[in-house]
Amino acid sequence: MTEFAPTWPAVRKLLGRGGDRYIEKAMERTPPASADEFIKLTGTWMNIRRSWAEFLEE
Repeated sequence: MTEFAPTWPAVRKLLGRGGDRYIEKAMERTPPASADEFIKLTGTWMNIRRSWAEFLEE
């Protein structure tokens, strides 16, 4: 949600009335991360990608 939040107003207009309900609910449940949280999550994501690449090599 952190990466998506800044573009939400423009995307919401594209979805139209009612089409935004699912994303709106998801954003309410998962607010954007702080900068510190985002850095930690990015590190976790990169570790998962690295592990997956190693798995595929084997």
